[in-house]
Amino acid sequence: MTRHIRFACVGLALLALAPISLSQAASPPGPRAMPEAGKAGAFAGPKNDITRWNGISPRAVGAALAGLRADTETVRGGAESAIYRKIAPSVVLVVTDKGLGSGSLISKEGEILTNYHVIAGFDQVNVILKPEKEGDKITPAQAIAADVIKVDPATDMALLKMRTAPPANRVPVVFGDFAKIAVGDDVNAIGHPEGEVWTFTKGYVSQVRRDYKWKVDGIEHQADVIQTQTPINPGNSGGPLLDSKGAVIGVNSFVSTEGQNLSYAIGVNVVQAFIKNPAPVTVAAAMAEAAKPKCEAHMVFEGRTKENDGSVRRFDLFCHGRVDLAILLPDDTKQPMVAFVDTVGSGKPDGEIISYHRDGHWDISYWDTKHTGHWDTIGYHPDGKIKPTSYGPYVPEAAAANTANSENPGK
Repeated sequence: MTRHIRFACVGLALLALAPISLSQAASPPGPRAMPEAGKAGAFAGPKNDITRWNGISPRAVGAALAGLRADTETVRGGAESAIYRKIAPSVVLVVTDKGLGSGSLISKEGEILTNYHVIAGFDQVNVILKPEKEGDKITPAQAIAADVIKVDPATDMALLKMRTAPPANRVPVVFGDFAKIAVGDDVNAIGHPEGEVWTFTKGYVSQVRRDYKWKVDGIEHQADVIQTQTPINPGNSGGPLLDSKGAVIGVNSFVSTEGQNLSYAIGVNVVQAFIKNPAPVTVAAAMAEAAKPKCEAHMVFEGRTKENDGSVRRFDLFCHGRVDLAILLPDDTKQPMVAFVDTVGSGKPDGEIISYHRDGHWDISYWDTKHTGHWDTIGYHPDGKIKPTSYGPYVPEAAAANTANSENPGK
């Protein structure tokens, strides 16, 4: 079933001074009520395409990261330590509504290699880079949106691209030579097994198996794989298998359910062929195949607000018969257009997304991810799209500065 984006509960600080009914008193800096429907009619503002909502939300990121333990460097010797220090900053944490996975940075532009089963059902996920300081706590504010560029379900491969380019000091991984892999070679893995982030493990090649067939989540796969004795667990999927020099020779993908210490990585030859292929399978095609029955967000009302002080469009995002999102355009042209989002089906919005110029270019969003009635997270929208590309902690002073910058971009 297709996964859909579940925006975190968000709040709008400055906009909280402009309540839903423009004749009412100002509300506190937190979520407000969903705009109610009045008389049906045409929406006075720009059209908004919200038929594709699959992705990841700040609330989902927070939930996924809640159980993570800080990374601690525990490698065996000088060679292993050198590999870890060199490669770990290029290994990312991949976060979706269904869990965690690993990935490898393969370009300065922010392309990331991972498994298809890690991101299956999503066209947008979040990635988190390793903190600069070993052991630093990971927070939802560090999440960066990444689009799923292409996938190949047959070989269980997927390519992502970060919407924000990684820092210059993050060096892409280097690929090794599949033909030189030999049974008995030392291999290493870096990933996030069972939420133990940026964990280093070591093993050896047990065998190289051509055209190997396996299943993950009911989907059949086939590819050249490397069988190893390297300890691999859920959370390692999508991360790199490295040779003794730190070159990527495979992508850790699955473990045997019939025996202990049988781990498998997709061979680098398959990986490189996938990367070079213009589009093995489009994301839309893969998602359509996986989504039965398929649900798309749909509008359930268009017209005036109940208070008759603005135009409103109300949407059911997840085909469950209730309104999850409403876009309000106040009659007062000094007030911004606002999208109110209810991510948990509580009937009360936990996020507000702002278009200060009322043109459908979304500038900033505020989220109440903990459902306390107050904003705790800010979403940034440099591309103008309704989904945030990154997040940061909500600080009233910073929110005011961000609002001023968004309202006056030329200053």
